[in-house]
Order: sequence, then C-alpha cells, then structure tokens
Amino acid sequence: MAGTQFDASLRLLRAMPGWTMFAVLDGPEAGSERLVGMTSYIPVPGADDAIEIGATYIAPDVRGGPFNAEMKRLMIANAFAKGFAAVQFRVDTRNARSCRAVEKLGARLVETRRADLTTWTGHVRDTAVYRLAREEWDAR
Repeated sequence: MAGTQFDASLRLLRAMPGWTMFAVLDGPEAGSERLVGMTSYIPVPGADDAIEIGATYIAPDVRGGPFNAEMKRLMIANAFAKGFAAVQFRVDTRNARSCRAVEKLGARLVETRRADLTTWTGHVRDTAVYRLAREEWDAR
C-alpha cells in the first residue's frame, strides 16, 4: 500500500468508531525510536468482553524478528489487564506467516470466513479468525 491508497486507507481506519490506533516505534534500544508501523484495538461486534488486535502494519525491515511478537504480547497483556476475557485476531488466510505468528502467541483458529472482505487491491479474501482466552494466556 503506497501513496494516496495508503493515505485514504489510513483516513478510513482513523474514522472507525471504537477503534484505538497506535503508532509503533522501534524504541530507544534500537537507537532511533523511528516509526516502524501501526496497530489497533478493534471492537468485536456482539462480544463486549473481547477485543481484536488488528489493522497492523510493520515495516519490512523489522518483520520476521521478535519485534511483532513482543508488541502483540504487550497488547494482549494490556487487553487482559483492562478486563477483556478474550483477544481476537483476523488474518488473511493467504498470509501463512501471520497465521503461524498468531498461533505461536497461543491463539486458536475458531473460524474461517470464506469471501469475507475485499482488500485494498480488490482481492476478495478468506479470513482466519483466531481467539485467545484469558485463561489460556494465564496458563502458558
């Protein structure tokens, strides 16, 4: 996603009711505190006791290492500290790397939604829905 497509998508995300968006910095230990991505808490329709972590973008040069997993662990711990009973993730089924990363966090696949939504490229995607209950997180 680049240029005007990114700008339009970001404006749309920022306007979503109930969403809490975060700018992601690589932190002082990286020596720069540079902006490397974004992520969000997203309300789960019909499940007031759950929150979704999504709309995540991480710069290519920090993907694949421990950065994203640590960010997600902090967000999960924070969600449970705020009283949520479950954390949800929705992942494009074509993104095997993200599916594995969510599974490593302890989330379990609960549903696959066929032809769930259209991506910014026009592709109609299938969505893997993962959930992680507080009890599962506490037991790890």
